[in-house]
Amino acid sequence: MNHKGTTTLTGRISTLRRFDMSDDKAMFRNLYSDPEAMRFLPWDVHKSLGDTREHLAHYYNGYYILFNYSWAIVPNGSSEPIGFIDTELDEDIDAFKVDYGIGRAWWNSGYASDALFVVIRYLFEEVGANRDMGVKSPNQKGT
Repeated sequence: MNHKGTTTLTGRISTLRRFDMSDDKAMFRNLYSDPEAMRFLPWDVHKSLGDTREHLAHYYNGYYILFNYSWAIVPNGSSEPIGFIDTELDEDIDAFKVDYGIGRAWWNSGYASDALFVVIRYLFEEVGANRDMGVKSPNQKGT
């Protein structure tokens, strides 16, 4: 694969960009503190802003590695993230899995579908992946 790192991608209704540590309050409010949205994700509900800061630091500190791909999902026309999308790669077979989470207020609005489309296209066309091993996603209707 030809790794390019987490670059800004633009979808039909959202922009995918790198997380910034200043996204902590929005991500805590919009996703990570919501038990209903978090029940679909493999992490515990964040009980404090510190939990979210620690989680975002994991994304932020990984951006120097070109084969690390993790984005904040931001509605076009806004600067506030409403969710995340990231990948897990299998270099041996040039494959990927995608994981995502969207704040409940934005479920059924097309943001997850838009982000998935843009990321999958990027991984196939730009990075050179040759297969999708599936989406490790929540079972949210129509997200």
